[in-house]
Amino acid sequence: MQATADSTKMDCVWSNWRSQAIDLLYWRDIKQTGIVFGSFLLLLFSLTQFSVVSVVAYLALAVLSATISFRIYKSVLQAVQKTDEGHPFKIQAKIPGAKRHAE
Repeated sequence: MQATADSTKMDCVWSNWRSQAIDLLYWRDIKQTGIVFGSFLLLLFSLTQFSVVSVVAYLALAVLSATISFRIYKSVLQAVQKTDEGHPFKIQAKIPGAKRHAE
C-alpha cells in the first residue's frame, strides 16, 4: 500500500515539474520565462569567461549576501514596527535531521 502511495506521489510531482517545464518552453508566462532563460544565458556566459569554481563561489557568495541582507532587513523591520515575528528562517531551522549549533 505504501509503495503505491509513494509512486502516485512521485507521478504527481513529475507531472507538475513537467507541466512547468512545458510552460517555460512555450513562453506562457513571459516574465518568468525571461528570468529563467536570462539567468541560464548569464550562467553560460560566465562559464565561458571564468572557471567553474569561480562561478560556483560567486553564486554561493551572492546567495549568502542575499540571505544576510534579508535577515538584517527583517530584524530592522521588526525593531521599527515593534513586533515579535522572530527569526525569518525559523521554518528551515526546524527541519528534522538537520544539524544545529549549540545555542
